[in-house]
Amino acid sequence: MLYYLLVPLAKDHIVFNVFRYLTFRSFMALISALVISLIVGPWLIRRLRRMQHGTDTLREDTPEHHRSSKKGTPTMGGVIILCATLGSTFLWANLANRYVWVAMLAIAGYGLVGMWDDWTKIRTKRGIPARGKLAAQVIMA
Repeated sequence: MLYYLLVPLAKDHIVFNVFRYLTFRSFMALISALVISLIVGPWLIRRLRRMQHGTDTLREDTPEHHRSSKKGTPTMGGVIILCATLGSTFLWANLANRYVWVAMLAIAGYGLVGMWDDWTKIRTKRGIPARGKLAAQVIMA
């Protein structure tokens, strides 16, 4: 989005030429993703903890040492990664490039499968079956 707003200004001001460089936009996307995750992360983690209050989403076959270290960790933390990745891509990528859209749809698709699995874990204490998850991921590919 910023690509389309700022690149046309390069005709009038040479300083805006920097927005044409993929390396600059990649670095700015990295910084933007970090800022988005630092802003969205704490709020989302608090909300997820409230939503999962009192529920244990660990499987029965989880080793005891792993169980104690994961106690109180909310599921669906991948939503933070999705927000940061897709948000910074929308800001800095050339959205006329079809490969950008393919990558964003793949990321969103796999993220939806992960959210579906985590949501099922919260509701039924078991995630979606491995075959169902694999089938959904193959469809996304």
